[in-house]
Amino acid sequence: MKATRSTPIDTLRILGICAIVIGHTTPVARDALFIWHVPLFFFLTGWLWRDRPLRAELGTRFRTLLVPYVWWLAVVGAVFVAVYAIRERSLPLRAVVDAVYGGTVGRPFTTFWFFSALFVAAVVWRVTPARARLVVAAAGLAALTFAGPQLSAAPLAVAVGACCVFFVAAGQLARTVRLPWQVGAVLAVVGVTAAAVDVVAPLDLKYGDVGTPVASVAVSVLICWGALVTAEHWVPQAPWVSSLAAVGTPVILVHPLLLFVLGTGDGSLVEFVGVLVVSWLIGLGVARTSLRPRLVGASA
Repeated sequence: MKATRSTPIDTLRILGICAIVIGHTTPVARDALFIWHVPLFFFLTGWLWRDRPLRAELGTRFRTLLVPYVWWLAVVGAVFVAVYAIRERSLPLRAVVDAVYGGTVGRPFTTFWFFSALFVAAVVWRVTPARARLVVAAAGLAALTFAGPQLSAAPLAVAVGACCVFFVAAGQLARTVRLPWQVGAVLAVVGVTAAAVDVVAPLDLKYGDVGTPVASVAVSVLICWGALVTAEHWVPQAPWVSSLAAVGTPVILVHPLLLFVLGTGDGSLVEFVGVLVVSWLIGLGVARTSLRPRLVGASA
């Protein structure tokens, strides 16, 4: 495990992944989770942002996001076709085409959009001149606010990803501000509560839905920021946490396949725990093989 990994940040990654799995398994606490669980990863991209050449950015994002995307697309696609053929006695040709197109495609390809969107967001932010970044971030938020559903129809979620630079910008800017952890904790709790009781609507970035205009995005950013500074104060270094976080990519990509194969959709706690545990075991397992660079990501 690389010594440079941060356990507080990896803890938030794990919480975010668990929240994503919960959101796909059961409607319980959906609003309180959707307000922050996907934006968190874009926010962390900005928080961890550092200067490097465009070529290095492309290489890193390609290895950690697109390579696992392509390999898991092949694996999930093969299992999907086999299971569908057995159940329906036909081939899901249209579904396969939709899966390659990407974006808002459903189970078992539910989460692939996130990786292509995050890739686009990082590259767009890298090529944007520093003096133009605030304008680009504001334009992205405005585009999602007024045309989110239309933008979500673009292949591979490229349009949504480009607009999500707002969250990258927020993370980078937040890193420059010293926020007391006590304030951060309050912001996180109040923000999640506001979403849970419908003071603000939740986000669903996959479909270009930013909830209550401006307010939901603002609350999302404050939750991510508050949770991060709180975690950095309280969470001690723990290598096992980073080991789990390092294989988060398979967990995100595999759990919809498990839900598809199970075909239950009962939303029970047992189903959530079982799918989460099996997904993580798969991630830990492939990480111990020569396929790690392809299925987990080269620098994970």
